[in-house]
Amino acid sequence: MPGILVEAVVTTAMVAGIIAVSGPMGWLLAYLAFDDTALAFVKSVSQDPMIILLVLAAVMIVLGTFVDSLIVMLVFAPVAVQISTAYAMDQYQVGLVMVMCSQIGAVSPPTAPLLFVTTSIAKCRIDETNHYVWPFLLAEMLVLLLVIFVPGVSSWIPNYFLH
Repeated sequence: MPGILVEAVVTTAMVAGIIAVSGPMGWLLAYLAFDDTALAFVKSVSQDPMIILLVLAAVMIVLGTFVDSLIVMLVFAPVAVQISTAYAMDQYQVGLVMVMCSQIGAVSPPTAPLLFVTTSIAKCRIDETNHYVWPFLLAEMLVLLLVIFVPGVSSWIPNYFLH
C-alpha cells in the first residue's frame, strides 16, 4: 500500500510540475506576441483553411512526438483559437484535430512519450511495443484525415446536443 501511494504522489507531482512550467511558458509566449507571429506566418503559408489545418496537424504531431501533450495543448490552444477564428474554421474541428494530433504524436516513434509509460506498465521493452503500435497509428491517421476533410464528423455530436 505505501508503494502505491508513493507512485501516486510521484505521478501527481510530475503532472503538477508540467502544468506549473506551462504557465510561465504561456505568459512568455503572450508577452512576445507569439499568437500574432504565428498567425502572420500561417497567413504567409496559405489562405486555404484546409491547408492551414493540415499544417497545424503536422506541427501538432511533431510537437506531440517530442513534448508532453499537456504542455502542447496548454501553450498552443490560444494560437489555434486565433488561427481558427481568422480562417472561420469550426472550433470543434480544430480542437479535435489538436487533441488527436497531440495523442498521435505521443505514441509515434522515435521518442513516443506515451509508449514509454505503457512499456513500463506492461514491463516490456520499447522495441516490442513499437512493433505493435503501427496498425493503431495508421487507424488514428485515417480518422484524423476524415476529421480534417469532413468537418461535419467533428461537430455532429455537439450540434446534436446544442440544437
